[in-house]
Amino acid sequence: GSFGWDDVGSWPSLRRVAKTDTNGNYRDGDTVTIATKNCVFSGGKKLIAAVGLENIIVVDTDDALLVCDMDSAQNVKKITELLREQGRGELL
Repeated sequence: GSFGWDDVGSWPSLRRVAKTDTNGNYRDGDTVTIATKNCVFSGGKKLIAAVGLENIIVVDTDDALLVCDMDSAQNVKKITELLREQGRGELL
């Protein structure tokens, strides 16, 4: 199902347990990929087109877009904290 991008800490494990394509990509939403592997894509209304990516998380919601290296997923919590401090919690 769809998740908010503040849930990104669980995305590396999601890719390991959820159904993936032959290149190890988890797809939720409209995606097209070329030479892309071991990524997580969660789309909103727009098409996500990815070329030459590896170990990247892309989460597209109505009001925000997150692009994150899988190895840095734990740092997204810092972004969510910053957004809350700035009074922008509605984006989460």
